[in-house]
Amino acid sequence: ELPEGTFFMAMKSNKTVSDTRRWILSLPASGEVVLDDGACQAVGNKKSLFPSGIVSITGRFLRNEAVRLLHRGLEVGRAVVNYSSEELEKIKGQKSNAFEQLLGFPGCAEACYRDNIMLTTDDELLKDVGVKEPSRSRARSVPQAFQRQVTPPQQISDAEVLRQLQ
Repeated sequence: ELPEGTFFMAMKSNKTVSDTRRWILSLPASGEVVLDDGACQAVGNKKSLFPSGIVSITGRFLRNEAVRLLHRGLEVGRAVVNYSSEELEKIKGQKSNAFEQLLGFPGCAEACYRDNIMLTTDDELLKDVGVKEPSRSRARSVPQAFQRQVTPPQQISDAEVLRQLQ
């Protein structure tokens, strides 16, 4: 007989992950937010995401929904947003002192609080993103970690869970 309930596969990590961040990973992503180099570096340094570092937004989402954070076409994290997709479209790339005029109401400075961001790639790789690239004549190749796509957790059947547990 198959067990009932939800099975969560263990994450390969040498770091402790809070329950809130595990929950963020389990949420369905309602949209995508593309970050510039500075925002990606800040997120890698465990800082909040500000709208000034957002390049573009895809999908439709509401406040407090989960989104994928992308940089150079690759997922670097998941986050719960403080603004809807329509509101973020209005304030992306802007400084917080312009939010009230653009939105029609005062809002928080952060698009995503740092406690509501879960990195899905190695944070050490993200810390060096803002470093200027060498001239084209001496250009280095893109690090291997940026070349692979990070995939979200996969759903597996109960039968597969039992097979793995045996």
